[in-house]
Amino acid sequence: MIKPILFNAEMVRAILDGRKKNTRRVIKFPRNRFTGEIPKPDDIKIYSPLVFSDKISFHVKPFYRFDMKVPYERGDFLYIRETWGISNLDYDDKITYIVYKTSENEKDGGCRIVRLPDDKFEKLYDSMAENSPQWRPSIHMPKEAARIFLRVTDVRVERLQDITDAEAEREGAQPQNPFDYDVNKWPNKEHFKEIWNSTIKKSDFECYGWEVNPWVWAYEFEECGKPEEWII
Repeated sequence: MIKPILFNAEMVRAILDGRKKNTRRVIKFPRNRFTGEIPKPDDIKIYSPLVFSDKISFHVKPFYRFDMKVPYERGDFLYIRETWGISNLDYDDKITYIVYKTSENEKDGGCRIVRLPDDKFEKLYDSMAENSPQWRPSIHMPKEAARIFLRVTDVRVERLQDITDAEAEREGAQPQNPFDYDVNKWPNKEHFKEIWNSTIKKSDFECYGWEVNPWVWAYEFEECGKPEEWII
């Protein structure tokens, strides 16, 4: 299947540079049907960390069990939604000139010509007011504007802090001071910790922050071309 996935500008740059091959996404468990509380990570058990089907079973101590669908399965194609903007619109030819925040310092700002369905074009055209933001949220990027495609090669379920320094590097993390590199002082894992916490809303910090050590989907992927079955 072909599904969307969101990355911030820093991680998009890491993918474009060939540094990012993994991504971890928090598993948001439903509230306990008996207590109404969100299960604590230490109270959750799973059969196996490897994901071989589209669902995985979780156990919450002492007896609560439920199945959860895996958001991205092995073999799925993903198209990246990223922070984007509109350079120009050609109403006569119905052409949209899309720019990407990650590439704003490159020649032409990474500008691409994108042809949108009439309804999407008209909606963007109407939104181009004087107070229109320079950059638009990745979640609102039309799929027609996608420029980066990935293929999921592996899926695991694990605790966030189980990540190794080598895996943190494959997440796009780097030593904090590359000019004075000391693996004991500036490990990739520490940088990943900061990256992770920067993506968590303040209201969710007590549930999904690094120190809570939540359960996560750990995905491995490879960059690929546009899938043949990609239909807009």
